[in-house]
Amino acid sequence: MHAVIEVKRIDLWSLFKVGFLVYAAIGLIGGLFYAAILLVAGGLGEFLFEEEASGIGLFGGALGVVMVPVLGFVYGAMGSVVAVIAGALFNLAVRVGGGLKFDIDTPSPPGAGPQTESGAPVAQLDRASDYGSEG
Repeated sequence: MHAVIEVKRIDLWSLFKVGFLVYAAIGLIGGLFYAAILLVAGGLGEFLFEEEASGIGLFGGALGVVMVPVLGFVYGAMGSVVAVIAGALFNLAVRVGGGLKFDIDTPSPPGAGPQTESGAPVAQLDRASDYGSEG
């Protein structure tokens, strides 16, 4: 079966919500890496500068833990705003130039039989009487 789907508009609110969730998840993963780097750097600073910078390991660890949700939220907010801007530009381009077409081939439902290019069923000869012989 052959189908053509045309996208003429993207709902910006739904794009914002999905964009926020996707980019917030990416930001949380980045925040975890940032927290790990700060924990290691804080521990290394504590080890190298024992007398001069006491407490830097604790500060680095606390900053790393705080940065996980902060980076998730900031990255989610910025990413969703960029996604909405891209969606608005897409909607504007579609108004000027027409929709975005997807050409999709879907499998035929069971028992539908063979079809022509246009999707019309092909006549089948499956009975003896169709061949002109008697039974």
